[in-house]
Amino acid sequence: MLFRSRVARQCGFGSLWFQQHYLTEPMQMFQMSAMLPYLLREAEGMTIGGDILILPMFNPVFVAEDAAALDVLSGGKFVLGVGLGYRDVEFEAFNVPLSERVPRLVEGIHLIRRLWREDRITHAGKHFKVTDAGIGLKPLQPGGPQVWIAGHVDPAVRRAARLGDAWLIVPSVSFEQIVPAMKAYREALAEIGRAHV
Repeated sequence: MLFRSRVARQCGFGSLWFQQHYLTEPMQMFQMSAMLPYLLREAEGMTIGGDILILPMFNPVFVAEDAAALDVLSGGKFVLGVGLGYRDVEFEAFNVPLSERVPRLVEGIHLIRRLWREDRITHAGKHFKVTDAGIGLKPLQPGGPQVWIAGHVDPAVRRAARLGDAWLIVPSVSFEQIVPAMKAYREALAEIGRAHV
C-alpha cells in the first residue's frame, strides 16, 4: 500500500480514498482508522478520506475525535466521507438497528460538527448524549473537515445536498443512474440556496 500511495502521488493523483466494511471474509480489508495514518507519510499534500465511513454504526464522539486527529496529521487535508451502510450482518454485529440508519446519520453529523466547532457542548438527542464536554484536539481546518455524504437513491442524494459539503457518488452505479441523481442533487442545492458543485 505504501508503494501504491507513493506512485499515485508521483503520477499526479490528488487524493487517496478508502472504503470501510466489516465481516468481509473471504475478502481482506484494512480498516480506515489503521490504514490512513499509516499512509500519510507517502500521501503528503494529498487529500485523504473515507469513501465511506458507515457513520450510523459509530458513536459520533469517536468519529469526531478520530477525524480531528487525521485532519491534524494530514496537514488539514482530511475529508470525512460518510454514508448509511446497507449490510445486515454489520449492523447486527454492532447492535445497531438497520431501521435507525437515517436518524443516526443526521444526528451524528450535527453532533460531530458541533464537537469540532465548539469548545464544550451539551447534546441530548435521540441516539447520543454529551453533557458539558468537548474534544481536546480540534481539527486543523477551521470548523472541521468537509463532510461528504454518499448515496445513490433520490432521498439520499437530496440528504447529501442538505447536510453535506459534497455528494459522494457511489462507484457501483451506472452512468445512466448518475445523470438523474445529479439532477436531483442540483435541484436540492437550489432549493436550499446553495451553488451547484
